[in-house]
Order: sequence, then structure tokens, then C-alpha cells
Amino acid sequence: MTTFHSRLLVSSLPDLRGIWGLSYDEGSVISTVASASQLILAPILPFFLTALGLRRLLLPLSLGFVCVAFCIPFISGYENLLVAHALMGLLIGSFVTATIQIMLKHLPPPWWVVVLAFFTFRVSLGINSGVSLGAFYLEYMGWQWIYWQSGLIMFVYFVLLQRHLPPDTPIRELLHKPDYSGMAFYCLSAVLIYAGLDQGERLGWFDSGIITVFLAGGLVSFCLFLANEALVERPWAPPRLFADFNIIMSVGMVIIYIFILSANSLLITLFLDTVHDLRPLQSGLPLLLVALLLVALLLVALLQLLATPFCAFLVLKTDTRLLCATGVLLMGLACYQGTFITADWMAADFFPMAILFSIGHPLVFLSLMAFCMACFTAKTAVGLLAYIQVSRISTPIAGNALFLLLIRQREDLYFSQTGSRLTGDAPAVARFLDSGGSLDQLREQLQTDAFILGINDVFALCVCIALGTMLLLAFVKAMKPTPVSPVDLGTPGN
Repeated sequence: MTTFHSRLLVSSLPDLRGIWGLSYDEGSVISTVASASQLILAPILPFFLTALGLRRLLLPLSLGFVCVAFCIPFISGYENLLVAHALMGLLIGSFVTATIQIMLKHLPPPWWVVVLAFFTFRVSLGINSGVSLGAFYLEYMGWQWIYWQSGLIMFVYFVLLQRHLPPDTPIRELLHKPDYSGMAFYCLSAVLIYAGLDQGERLGWFDSGIITVFLAGGLVSFCLFLANEALVERPWAPPRLFADFNIIMSVGMVIIYIFILSANSLLITLFLDTVHDLRPLQSGLPLLLVALLLVALLLVALLQLLATPFCAFLVLKTDTRLLCATGVLLMGLACYQGTFITADWMAADFFPMAILFSIGHPLVFLSLMAFCMACFTAKTAVGLLAYIQVSRISTPIAGNALFLLLIRQREDLYFSQTGSRLTGDAPAVARFLDSGGSLDQLREQLQTDAFILGINDVFALCVCIALGTMLLLAFVKAMKPTPVSPVDLGTPGN
């Protein structure tokens, strides 16, 4: 639900701005606050869930989310909306890690791969369903259901926790001299850097004093965190965890995987919205278009649903490094298809890419979970989850910021190169004007072509990243057997 709600909110924000009477800048700030606030609680929650117990924290957190979700449609005023979305982000950021900890504590190891397979499916479903479902809510059921459906799902989650989550024994020894200063510095740096990256493109990066302060403050806070972890008696997330090469590779692979996945989510939507203005609410037959989009979504989701159990079986029986390389190859091939996008492409032309992502995505995700779980020990689990949580939340926005910056720069470059060759007496210009076109139309066409070339270049960058990732996988050492990948492929380190 975390991925689903975040995607639904972002895709519906342009319409919600109009409903609330907010400017573009105010809506953008609400989006940033809703996402950045997840980084306040998500990194430190594994520590407190371990120290205090799952039931003691998850029940009030889930009930608090239900209350906020049902109250937001009745809130008015920009400042009040900011506070409400900050609370919602703060609460929703806790449930991904909580689900993993519930799995590790209360499920038999043979069931772990099943839970992780469902995790794989929910990522793809959450990313791909937000646009069409948000449009359906806005047009036919009321915008309030963007929040109420999340509240209803969380209420069901609360009831299931209340009735079926057994009490667990807290480890209160962790609360003896806890590293609160390290937690504060780490979360502060994550929030500031996230906000700086998310707002950087809108405010002009370092031309804006706000962005400079955010990014500089985040880096200073992170340096203070590193100094703190070196000095305190019981560091919370010591950087020496990364002395293990396999841990470096595991966290790095998580970042690369999310980076490529966010490219698929952002670039295709951006292309269809910019080039074809493909928004369901602006179509003459909105219900038909929404229905077609939902059918397309279900087809892709069905393929993912069929592929995920097979991928889970392969993870149990095969070297996870080979499976991860295969998944990265498929995702790289999907990005390679994106380098051939033209203005004639419509939504249906992206189905081959979606199919490759649907098969490659679970292979990579389940392999990465096997990598990470092989690195977990009683002493390293809390610290590693903190780093992975920040990577999970921050990498998409860092990737999107980089993609948008590269697209804008490449678009400007291609537009200037093309425009410099098309003077008023150029034959191509003369033919265009003779066919009834105007100079404004020619400029718009050149701008669109330059934008598409920029998207092609970003997909080409993702292909290079995928190839580099496959090369790096050759240096990953054999992992120890785990319940997710129990195949013994040799002594770890070989």
C-alpha cells in the first residue's frame, strides 16, 4: 500500500491542486513533504520495533494512519494540508520494514520467499495502477477516495494485526544507551537531501538558496552522523558494516535496481503526457479510456502474477547471481527498446517494454532480497535496514531528478543544434511553410523532437547502467545459503 498510495497521490496531484485552490508551487511542496516525511520514521523504526515489540508500535501507527486518511478530505487551508500530509507520510513510511520484520519473526522460513514474491508483485502493481485508478476516482467516485481507499486498506491491516499478530518479546537491552544522536543526524540528512533533490529542478538547483541550504545541510548532517557513529559506545548504524564487500554490492544493487525501475515509471508516463497529452480525464470518452487502461494494467499485472511464482521457484533452486544478471538483462533490453521511441509511439507500443520489465523485475527483486538476507545477522540487521530504507525511498526521487535534468539539457542541446541549421531560407523550412504550417508550429515540432531525443538518451544511459551492473555481478562473492536461497553454491567468499 505504501507504493500504491504514493503513486496515486503524485499522479492525482495536478487535479487535487485545482480542488484545493493551490498553485503549482504549493502542490509541489505538498508532494515533497508527503514523501520526505517518510524518512523521519522509516530508518529508525526497525530499531524501535525490535526494542519495544511489533504490536506495541504497529497498532497505534496503523490506527493513526486510518484517522489521518479519513480526515484529509475535510481539511482546508494550505498549512493544514501540509501538516496532514506530513503526518500521513510519517506513518506510511513505517509499514514496509514492519512487514519484513513480521515475516522474519512470525513466519516459518519456507514461507519467506512467498511473502517476498508478493512484495515483488505489489511494487509493479502499485507503480502502474496509480494513474488510471486516480483518474477513475477523480471522475466517477470523488477525489476523497484517493485517501479513503488507503484508510480502508489500513483499517483491514489494523484488524488483522489486532487479531492475528502474536505478542513478541521486546529486547529492552537495546534501549540502554541508545544512539539517539546518530538517528537524529541520519534522518535529518536524509530528509534535507531528499527535499533538495525533489525541489531542485523546479527551483533551478544551485541558483536557489533554498536548494543550496538543503543539500549542504544534508551533507553536513551526514558528516556529523559519521563522526557520531565513530565516537559513541553503541553505534546504531555503523558505517563499518560496509567493510563487507557483499554488503556494499547488495545495497548498491538495490539502488541500481530502483534507479532503473523508476526510469520505466517516469519516462513512459512523461512521454505519453507531454507528446500525446494522454490523460484519461481530458479524453472525449474518459470511461472507455480508463477501462482500456485498466485492461492493459490487468494484462501486465497478470503476466507479473504468473511470472513471480516461477521466479520465486528459480531463486530457491538456482544461483541468485545468475538470476539477478538475467533480470537486469531483461530490464536493460526494455530500456534499449526505449532508445527507439518516436513521436508515433502510442501506449500500446510500450507493451513489449512492459512485458520485459514484468519478467525481469521479480528476478532482480527476489535475488536482491536473497543477497540482503544473506548479509543479515543479529548485529547488522537494524543498521542495514536503515540504509536500505533510505535507499528505497530516496533513490526514485534522485533518479527522477537526474532524468529530468538530463532530458532538459539534452532537449536544449538538440533544439539549438537543429535550430541553428534551419534558417529562414532552408529548403526544409520552405517545404514546411508551403504545406500550410507556421513558424510557431515548426518550433513546436522541433521542441517535441528534441524532447523525444532527450528521452532516448536517458534510456540509453539506463542501458549502460544495466550493462555495468551485469559486469559488477561477476565480482559478487557466493552468498551463504538462506531460507530465501537455500542452494549451497560453494563456500561464501568464492
